[in-house]
Parts: sequence; structure tokens; C-alpha cells
Amino acid sequence: MDYVKKIETLKHSIDRYDHYYDSINNKANLFLTLNTFLLGGIITGYYSIKTTIDGRFDIMFFVSIALISCFASIFYTLWSIIPYLNKQSDSINGSQLSFGNVANVSLTSFKQMFDSVTEEKLYEDYLEQAHLLAKGLQIKFCRLRTATYLLGICFGCIIIIGIKILT
Repeated sequence: MDYVKKIETLKHSIDRYDHYYDSINNKANLFLTLNTFLLGGIITGYYSIKTTIDGRFDIMFFVSIALISCFASIFYTLWSIIPYLNKQSDSINGSQLSFGNVANVSLTSFKQMFDSVTEEKLYEDYLEQAHLLAKGLQIKFCRLRTATYLLGICFGCIIIIGIKILT
């Protein structure tokens, strides 16, 4: 396969990764909304039932776990939407595609980098960018998965609290 076809394939992969980054941000927005709603509900609900559950360690335990898991889920959700950046800033060997590198070199250096690019260098740059984006996605999805588990724990605790209050 020649460089042009390889570059086109890598461009397609990068476009897919970009879609996945959008997906992560959309899920994170949903999680932040759910967590905010749950956190407000737990705090408001606690003050509503405070006198009813006075001295009931079991319910207080699940309220505490729900609050902790909700806060932890918010933390992991926010952590998942922090941009994954490569700290590369090299006007000689740096990427012509990475906004971080382009922004950190002078316009003159960027022009020199871009004017000296060959098909092989461009292919290597696309290859590296696709790899870095994939690594970033893997980290972000892992953090969002942890936030999902914590959100599930929070929901489970709320259900248990409701059952214990009603029985």
C-alpha cells in the first residue's frame, strides 16, 4: 500500500476517534447531570428523613456510601473529559498535525516544518497522531467506566435506603 492510501486510512481512523471523543463528552455531560440530580436528592432526602432514621446506623451507612460514590463519580467524570495532550514541542522533529506542537512553535518554525514535509514524514506523523489519540481514548473510556460503576453503586444505595425506610 502506498503512502497516500495509508494516510487516507489513518485520516479515517482519526475521524472515528474524533467521533469517540465526542461520545465521551456527551456521556460525561449525562453523568454530570445524573450525579448532580442524585447529589441534590440525597442531601434533600436526608434532611427530610433525618428524624425518622435517627440512630439507624444501617441507613446512615448507605447514605454515606451513596454520597461518597456520587462525589467519586463526579471526580472520575470530570477527569475523563480533561483533554489528553502530548507535551511535544519540537520545531525540527515535532508534529505538523498536533495542535499542541503547532501552537508551541513560532510561525516561522511551523512554516519551515510544513515546507519540508515529505509523504513519508506526513505518514509517520499521521501514524503517531492516530496512536496518541487511541491511547487517550483508552484512558478516557477507562475513567468513564469507573464513573459508571460508581454511579451504579450510588443508585444501588438509594434503592436500599428506600427499601429500608419502607420496611
